[in-house]
Amino acid sequence: RRLRRYVSFRRRMPKERGIVNTWDIDKQFGFVSVTSGKPDAFLHSENIRDLNLREEVKKVGLKRGDKITFNLEPPETGRGK
Repeated sequence: RRLRRYVSFRRRMPKERGIVNTWDIDKQFGFVSVTSGKPDAFLHSENIRDLNLREEVKKVGLKRGDKITFNLEPPETGRGK
């Protein structure tokens, strides 16, 4: 299965590239290794801007090793600092 995946956390930040480390399909979240060397990023399915991709991810999840392009956003809750 090869799909171009675009996940957006924020529109104005520069795009990052990463590889999915883990994905919990029941909880709809996972972690992505950022290829630029930044700390791993948390990803929730609700943060996927493309609605068709979001629905697909909710049904089948992301797989370890999937390559994605995304924008980073600082955490809202103070977690992950």
